[in-house]
Amino acid sequence: MHFRSPVRIAPWLALCLLSGCGDPPSKPSPPPVVNNQPPVISSVVAGADRVEAGTEVEVVATVTDAETPVEQLTYTWSAMPAGGVFTGTGTRVRWRAPSGASSPDTYRFVVMVSEQYTSQGQPQTNTVTSSSSGTHYNDSVAEITAVAVQFYKDFGTYSVSAAECVRNFSNSCPGKAEEQQQIQDNRNRTDFRIVGSTLLGSPSVSIGSQRVTGEYRQRCQFEDVEIRTGRRYRVEGSCFLTAVYENWRWWLCDSHFQEPIVVSGPFLSGLPLSDLSESLRRRILPMTPGSRRLR
Repeated sequence: MHFRSPVRIAPWLALCLLSGCGDPPSKPSPPPVVNNQPPVISSVVAGADRVEAGTEVEVVATVTDAETPVEQLTYTWSAMPAGGVFTGTGTRVRWRAPSGASSPDTYRFVVMVSEQYTSQGQPQTNTVTSSSSGTHYNDSVAEITAVAVQFYKDFGTYSVSAAECVRNFSNSCPGKAEEQQQIQDNRNRTDFRIVGSTLLGSPSVSIGSQRVTGEYRQRCQFEDVEIRTGRRYRVEGSCFLTAVYENWRWWLCDSHFQEPIVVSGPFLSGLPLSDLSESLRRRILPMTPGSRRLR
């Protein structure tokens, strides 16, 4: 009797025989490429063309997207220049203007809109950005104070010309030409020369309800020297300026010097200017700002 050796069958052939020898299993198809259109920002609009320091303005973006509801998009808001605080989310927010920032200035509000989606199995992002037109910013109290202080500093500096002294006065105010002429007369004098100015205490600044007029008041002193004798006189009074808002900034309008007294000078200390001789009063008074409009 003869015995045959067992036949060895390759594993793949055995599998083939058992499974019917069909085609080998195919690999899964790769994830599809998704053509996603980015969001569209139609507009970014601020609710006012002017904003005061410390106040709020509403900013609204109009956004559409072909694939994603707009409320599911991501919104990031910022201001240019940087500053202020945004509150709210989405397409409608509020911006609180900073206090103490450079004034006047112009701010633009920028929104970045992001859309998340998947393409070929990988996370993808569409991002678009747009901004508003300029919104004018004013810190009115600080702005009026700055131009007022500069005026009094210039007035008390003999080397500063009359035209330079009134550079922050509005051309629409008669007070500009009057003040410039008075300063020019001051500079042309041969008997007295102004040698300094000092602002005393803290100013009082008020803004009209429509935010287009303002007033500045502060105690002040002006020191003059009599050229022939070298005698010095210091006159103190209430400095009073009016201001107007034009072309998105504050300008000075009229200058007044009220309740003047001589606080130092030969035998004159503490006297109201009205108690001086007419001759001396006429010599000293023009050395103060706004004396032609004394009230």
